[in-house]
This record gives sequence, C-alpha cells and structure tokens, in this order.
Amino acid sequence: SLDEGTADIFAVMRYTILYGGIREFQVRLPENVKVVSADGEGAFRWDVEKDILRGEPAFPIRNNYEISLRLRREVAKDKASFDVPWPRALGVEREMGHLAVEVTGKLQLEEEEVHETVSVDVRQLPDEIVSNAVSPIIRAYRYHTPEARVRLRILRLPEKEPESAS
Repeated sequence: SLDEGTADIFAVMRYTILYGGIREFQVRLPENVKVVSADGEGAFRWDVEKDILRGEPAFPIRNNYEISLRLRREVAKDKASFDVPWPRALGVEREMGHLAVEVTGKLQLEEEEVHETVSVDVRQLPDEIVSNAVSPIIRAYRYHTPEARVRLRILRLPEKEPESAS
C-alpha cells in the first residue's frame, strides 16, 4: 500500500511442511523496513537481527503454518522510482505467490522493470487479497521464484482546488 511518503507492506507467508516438525521460521526483510507486527499461531515469538526476522512458535509445527507480517518503509518524496519491497522466506524449497500494489494517495504508478514476475489482471488475485485492500489495486503480479522483483516509477499527481461553483 503506497502513500505519499510511506510503503506499508502486508504479507502472509504460508508454509507447507512436508517432513518433521519445524521450530524456527526465518524471513529476509527488505532494506530499511520497520516491523510493525508479526503474528503466527502457537505463542509466536520473534526478533530481528540485521535484516532477518526469526520467528519461533512454542511447539514444533507440522503440516501447515502461516505468518502474518506488517512492515513499514519510508519512501523519499523526491525519489521517482523504487523496488517494491517484499519479504522472502528463507530455508524453503519453493517460493511462489501474488503481489498486489494499492495506492492510497495521489500517485500514479508505471512499471520500470519486472523480473521473473508476470503481470496479471486484478480479478486473478486470490479473494483474500482483493477483499482486504483498502484502496483500489493498481498493479497485480504472480511470481514463482525468489528472484522475482518489480521496480515502479512514482508520478506524484498535482492537487487542484475545485472551482467554487463545483
């Protein structure tokens, strides 16, 4: 979710655990983000060392597990383009998912670079993403590799005062 000066990142990481029980989950955080919250089942405790979030439930997890993250990053107002920040699961065999970009301010977005990512129609996003969006989703992507990245150009739209008769 992009605003005039911040990027709020809401991420849900779903793990499918094939063998044994897992006691620790590691997530590489994008540069210059602040962790607002991190939640998971089973008395989930977490801490951050450099750019790695280490989360640990109270007991070993089997089968499926889900971690919800809320991150915040300041976006310089004079900066015209930036890499979309998204967290990456570490120690996993495969990574795939969806990325949706919504704008809450007076911004226009243009794709500058797309790598290992496919643009999709918003209607192809999972319903959970669409229903939890605060503002209209401007861009939507699907990815199947941890090397995926998206670079967007931000165009700040001028604010115009309406005429007094309107």
